[in-house]
Amino acid sequence: MPFFLLDDVKNLYVTLLIGAEGARLLREYGAGETPQERMRRGGTPARPRKARAWSGKQHPGAIGNGVQKMKKIIIGSKNPAKITAVQNGFSTEACEFISLDIPSGVNNQPFSDEETIQGAINRAIGALNQGNGDIGIGLEGGVQETSFGLVLCNWGALATQGMEPLIAGGARFLLPEEVAVRLRAGEELGPVMDDYAKKKNVRKHEGAVGIFTNGVVNRVDMFTHVTSLLIGQFNYYANMKEL
Repeated sequence: MPFFLLDDVKNLYVTLLIGAEGARLLREYGAGETPQERMRRGGTPARPRKARAWSGKQHPGAIGNGVQKMKKIIIGSKNPAKITAVQNGFSTEACEFISLDIPSGVNNQPFSDEETIQGAINRAIGALNQGNGDIGIGLEGGVQETSFGLVLCNWGALATQGMEPLIAGGARFLLPEEVAVRLRAGEELGPVMDDYAKKKNVRKHEGAVGIFTNGVVNRVDMFTHVTSLLIGQFNYYANMKEL
């Protein structure tokens, strides 16, 4: 009778156990079997993978056929500060931008919120109609008299088919009295600011807001905020229609 050491017995037992378990697994799952074959044999099919939930971070244009419609945005001004502001506002969307010289239909220097709003609406509607686009944007700067003095105001409008024009207002701040006096006398803010700041075309660059905030906020920043307010409203009402 052969003589085995205790360690040899243990090793033999483990080897037999592994072999038996491996054979069981092969019998149960089958080598190379498909889930359908395994189910016909009476085995347990592989667990199906769970579908990934949409996280909200995917780009909407990637859903469905993967094609996102490019919007045609018509800007009712040739002012580079306004054009850049609108492009900034729509930076996350696929858009084509066209700028047209659309008249505001109000005084060159709007002297109230009402007049400034009307100028923005006129530019937006005119841009939409003349440019044959999806959205027309109008941006207008003006001033508003208050008990504290003359305040600079800025308004924007968004026009599209089948919806009343949307409006949004931007930053407001008190103008120095030496500037306010000249505006009340009938001058326009743009030329007054060029003279005041000893610069050319302030309205096309930093604007009065850039001069009087020491560059902390410029005209592009201000109108980008207005444009974002318009786009946010547009998306809100568009989503409401889909509900």
